[in-house]
Amino acid sequence: MYNINRQFDFDIEDLLLPKEVGARMLTEAETRLQLIDEKLAKAGWSVKRGNVKVEHPLPETGRSALENKQQYSAETRYDNERVDYLLFGEDEKPIAVVEAKKNSDDPLVGQWQAKQYAEHIERLYHRKPFLFLTNGDVHYFWDLTSGFVPRPISGFFNLEDLQRLRALQLYRKDLHKTKLNLNIAGKKRPYQKEAIESVLDAIEAGLRKFLLVMATGTGKTRTVIGLVDILLRASLIQNVLFLADRRELVTQAMGDLKHFLPREACSRMEGQEIDLTAHIHVATYPSIMQVYKRLSPGYYDLIIADESHRSIYQRYKEPFDYFNALQLGLTATPTDYIDHNTFELFGCSPRQPTFYYSYKRAVEEGFLVDFQKVLDTQTTFQIEGIKAEQLSPEMQKYLKDQGINLDDLDFEGSDLERKVSNTGTNDAIVNEFLEKCRKEAGGTLPAKSIIFAVSHYHAMELADSFRRVRPDLPYLAAVIDSHIVRADKLLDDFKRQDFPRVAISVDMLDTGIDVPAIQTLVFAKPVLSKVKFWQMIGRGTRLWEDPITKEKKKSFLILDHWKNFEYHDEHAKGEIPTLTAPLPVSLFLLRLEKLQLLREQGHDEARGAVDQLQQMLAGLPRDHIHVSPHRPFLDVLARHESWNYLDQDMATVTEKIGPLFRYYNEVNYLEMTFAIHTEQLAIAYLKGSPEQIRRLREHIERALKLLPTGLPEVQAQAEKIRWVLSNEFWQFLSYDRIMDMQRIFTPLMRHRQTESEPILKLTLPDNIASRRWIIYGPSGEGTFVDNYRSQVETHINNLADQIPTLYRIKHVLAQQEPSLDEMQAIAETLNKPDLYITEEILRRVYEKSDAGLQDFLYHILGRRRFMSREEQVRENLQRFMNEFPAVLASRKDFLRTVGTWILNNKPLVQEDLEKPPFSRIGNARKLFTSQELQRILEFANTQLAS
Repeated sequence: MYNINRQFDFDIEDLLLPKEVGARMLTEAETRLQLIDEKLAKAGWSVKRGNVKVEHPLPETGRSALENKQQYSAETRYDNERVDYLLFGEDEKPIAVVEAKKNSDDPLVGQWQAKQYAEHIERLYHRKPFLFLTNGDVHYFWDLTSGFVPRPISGFFNLEDLQRLRALQLYRKDLHKTKLNLNIAGKKRPYQKEAIESVLDAIEAGLRKFLLVMATGTGKTRTVIGLVDILLRASLIQNVLFLADRRELVTQAMGDLKHFLPREACSRMEGQEIDLTAHIHVATYPSIMQVYKRLSPGYYDLIIADESHRSIYQRYKEPFDYFNALQLGLTATPTDYIDHNTFELFGCSPRQPTFYYSYKRAVEEGFLVDFQKVLDTQTTFQIEGIKAEQLSPEMQKYLKDQGINLDDLDFEGSDLERKVSNTGTNDAIVNEFLEKCRKEAGGTLPAKSIIFAVSHYHAMELADSFRRVRPDLPYLAAVIDSHIVRADKLLDDFKRQDFPRVAISVDMLDTGIDVPAIQTLVFAKPVLSKVKFWQMIGRGTRLWEDPITKEKKKSFLILDHWKNFEYHDEHAKGEIPTLTAPLPVSLFLLRLEKLQLLREQGHDEARGAVDQLQQMLAGLPRDHIHVSPHRPFLDVLARHESWNYLDQDMATVTEKIGPLFRYYNEVNYLEMTFAIHTEQLAIAYLKGSPEQIRRLREHIERALKLLPTGLPEVQAQAEKIRWVLSNEFWQFLSYDRIMDMQRIFTPLMRHRQTESEPILKLTLPDNIASRRWIIYGPSGEGTFVDNYRSQVETHINNLADQIPTLYRIKHVLAQQEPSLDEMQAIAETLNKPDLYITEEILRRVYEKSDAGLQDFLYHILGRRRFMSREEQVRENLQRFMNEFPAVLASRKDFLRTVGTWILNNKPLVQEDLEKPPFSRIGNARKLFTSQELQRILEFANTQLAS
């Protein structure tokens, strides 16, 4: 069975619509002559060169393939079976089959015919050829040895590509048996190994796009080099493209690649040069944009995109669509701030990258340092601006003597270094820096620092201020930005030499620069982008040890002159906000807070709160590397009486023990979310916060309403559900009621159904429904929809031989409908491991939002079949067409196109009828009256909504 996993970067259906206004469709022969032959020749394949045979007859085998996956007869002989195009390798043996369809057909209709050709050729030559499926415009590549379905490509591969793929196929090794080189990644930083394994798992699952989100300083480059090393040694890849958004990052990546992969030929792409002897190319995005079309679509096996963000999607997406390669995106941007299009570009659901290692987690595990202080400092002019009337008479006279018109002097603080520059303001910033910055071992000079300036002019002004303030140290600070000649050399000196100690930069050092010794950052400019803000903070997060004192860097300092932390709503003392706080951590800390409130208010229920905390503590994995150092304190907390004397140590429990719950086992998201909401409700009740109670009531009632009423466990609590949903419950709310609600309903939440999202019906084309992924289990179990549907139908048909009710339905032994008790018993039987079949899951699988469990059983057991959406639309369309008088061929074609439009889940408006694909058939206003056009629009949008 093939894994149904197709990732499209374009709308296949759009490419299959009619291509010529008012013209007939191309035949298959015309499609070959006018489209396919030319594109094959462009890739180096032609009859003249002797590496292609057209309409090549296959020797008789007694087996013949038919189109569209139809059955063939082993006894039937077809003497005239021919391969559309047969491509030959240098050994003069077939290396690929091209199955051609006419331009208006979906190329996939020929996939099973091509597969049979390939199997026949394999019997003759003892190797399976690659397959191309094409209609001249849309192309697919199919490697039958991979176990996955055809994937869309931008064009045909050349001979070198196919021979490389053949060699990789021949020498391929098991990915998980190819050991990671720990000298490259993962030896001292286990999360790097975890990241690599996440990608390997995804590759084996058939995915071809991946996104690693790892905080600045955690070694993204080394991690991907470790991954590249495994993929090279496992013969999964050979040609690699590494992309970065700046020349400095390209230089850095080249150095790392040569150091860790000394046997691999690496080349930097600059200008129009392409070194085809190198297997690893490193380039900026603008560089690859200049040359990528000179390479074959199959040239690269892996593309790595460093610092993947919105600009890739907006400006540099073409190479990602052009090359048929595994694609790996890297970014340090926290998941909360990654643009939706970035997730889409790398095949991930929003906020669900292939692997995520946050800054907060890296700090907690000791791999990055935190910033302990943010000094919010502003000069008078930054706060008040520069206005003539506010200046002293002496200052006004001084400015007049310089020839400055006082009427022009009216600037806000935000205008500094944009509309006006003031030497005194820059001197004040430099003096503040020299006084407050972290110092080197001797205690006199600044430790390595970066000052982020507004512009090049501002950077130069700050450098002048350093020279004025410290004329004895002319090399203390240097401007390093794109305007400076030999900026690369200056940057290298900043990294490795004693001087300069302070780098003043505009944009160039904001991202991607690795200088672990940095201990002070100065925000001398406003930063409005949340993404860039965190990238700039990342310049100071790396671990470092002073080579003189051997003292390890524990934190770094930030001086903020433009209230950036206030603008981005970050904590003033530098705590990194919890972007994705683990649920068990949140629950434990909430229960600690509840315990303190209960004790303060003298509640007897405090003992029960301690029991809850101890139960959670018992679930911690004591042998975990980050938990085991806290065993002595955990043993103390395991004794109930010790909680009576913990008032002074409660901060220790919060700060040291709370974070350990990120390693908590067996977390069910739905259960824990409900428990958190009820704990928040208890705290709001104890604090007397009616607004918070009102908000939490909405969350809790919504969760209860989503419990599946067909489950016996839920039915047993039906009366209590109605009670909690009543106004009386909330009108006389009590702590005991809240805890009782938590105890009863939290275990049921694992069965909670997801809220229906009808918008998905408008964005998921029917033709890929069989390839959707579905989460069906309480612990996140998932699979492809068609696989799950097949297993469900097999399971229910097997149960029909064991359960009398299902047996009667299947064999139509009674016209009487099953009783409510019988249906409840069936629902209980189905909602068990390993398939966890529920009514809600079946609605998503079959895309029947209005069907019940009984309807699904009747369908699966053959009693009363569902009509597919396409069948329903076609049937309704035929009835609709029959209502039109004198339906001529052109009008029929027009209405059939309306049907195709509906199946693509697109709303239809008047303007659409005057554009392709409709305008290719004819003028809508000439083919139909205005009343008829209105009826067409109403019909289409009614079908879409149904």
